[in-house]
Amino acid sequence: MSAPTPSTPRPGDVLHDRRTGRTGILMDVIGGRYYLRPLHGGIEWTTRPEYTGPPPSPSSGPPSPYRRAQASPNWPSTPSATTTPARRTSSSS
Repeated sequence: MSAPTPSTPRPGDVLHDRRTGRTGILMDVIGGRYYLRPLHGGIEWTTRPEYTGPPPSPSSGPPSPYRRAQASPNWPSTPSATTTPARRTSSSS
């Protein structure tokens, strides 16, 4: 078996799957297919080596789906009386 070259990804390397547009961590190589897992955990997916490359730089491409969403100005900061569940009273017979 030959030693991996610097361009050969190894488990733990971050790769970008150009076919799906997703970036993930290389978990394993089985049968010539790469098994990638999302950066923040999740279900693995498989791809072929020719579809992968280095991850895009943070300044290029669409925004990360893991970026925290901004609070909507229309979202109430405190619950209103209409959203508070009614309190049940116990009746003794």
